[in-house]
Amino acid sequence: MKENILFQLKKKYPTLFYKLLYTAIIIMLYLFGRSVPLYGVDHSAVYSGSWNATTLLTSTVSGDIYRCSVLALGISPYMLAGILVQTVTGLKRSNGKAKLSQRKQNHMTLLATFFLALIMGYMRVEELTFLGEPFIYAKWVALLELICGAMIILWLSSRNKKYGIGGQSALIFVNVLEGLIRTLFGARGSGLLVSLVVSMVVLLLMIYMENTEVRFALQRISIHNIYSDKNYLAVKFNPIGVMPVMFASVGFMVPQAVLRLLCKAYPDTEVYPEILEKMTLTSPVGIVTYVVIFYLLGLIMAIIFLNPQDTAEQLLKGGDSMIGVPAGKKTKRFLLGQIVKQTLIGTTLMAVVIAGPMVAGLYTEVPDELMLLPSSVMILTGVVCRLFGEMEAVRDYDSYTSLF
Repeated sequence: MKENILFQLKKKYPTLFYKLLYTAIIIMLYLFGRSVPLYGVDHSAVYSGSWNATTLLTSTVSGDIYRCSVLALGISPYMLAGILVQTVTGLKRSNGKAKLSQRKQNHMTLLATFFLALIMGYMRVEELTFLGEPFIYAKWVALLELICGAMIILWLSSRNKKYGIGGQSALIFVNVLEGLIRTLFGARGSGLLVSLVVSMVVLLLMIYMENTEVRFALQRISIHNIYSDKNYLAVKFNPIGVMPVMFASVGFMVPQAVLRLLCKAYPDTEVYPEILEKMTLTSPVGIVTYVVIFYLLGLIMAIIFLNPQDTAEQLLKGGDSMIGVPAGKKTKRFLLGQIVKQTLIGTTLMAVVIAGPMVAGLYTEVPDELMLLPSSVMILTGVVCRLFGEMEAVRDYDSYTSLF
């Protein structure tokens, strides 16, 4: 009797099998948490609200398009906390200070996630409608649930990163895939065909960007054979992939939250409510703000994660150098320039995919879900490429045989 695919996978690639199984369990727990409603919320008022571009884009990180479940905050607090900690770590490293240990970074991420969840949860609770009396009691319970939900997602992401496949990307994959399916099955009209054609072009473009790299020849003093001419330093065509898209959707919530706080602090001022009303992805002000945040986060993340200073120092300590570029500070400046160049190219292409349909939506009556279909395909393609890359690495690990 022919063995099934799962048994063959378990037998040939045991590590990959168990990691995929662990990720599947994490995803099921995540989906269950998203189905648990917040205490005391008037769900009829929430469900009667219309979707817009802002809601659809933020649902890629929250998963809950109505944002009234225990996990309504999604991975937003965790993502913001992660980039804040990475920024602090990068600044310490660039200033020549002692590096932060991984344990201390995890502790800082935990604290930052808690405080961000507290702030974002409070802002979300103020937007919801509650049933019964007293409202203040229901609000405090809902806020506590949102904070606990954010910490649960932090735990799920960290456990999946350690024992599963993809870390937090697995949760983003579920969110984007669900939104994509909802759009395809619910969309109607002639705009669907145009969105599908554009999405196919975006799909091919993202596959090319995720699997193409720019190589810089290296001169290594320890290699004196036929392979000496085959040493290079590789930088992806799009250095950090679709991460800026996801982080920008989270970062876009920050100016909105600040404006809401200002509206509460100065209720008699009319300026802040007017700006807040325009701070959506269906207005020119909101679109420009999102694109600016997108570019800034793309550059910051590329410099932090690729870290040209560490690369230049490693080459210098090893006695190696890039052909045609002197070692040391000039190598650092060269790498920084190349990283910025490639990041600007990648982020510009992605910005066109995201902001282009939004701008077109200002002058047409195309539904928001169809406008954002190409961007959903772009995010999904980038996440899938990352997941497949990690699975290939685990599969290659299983392919090695013990010498004993």
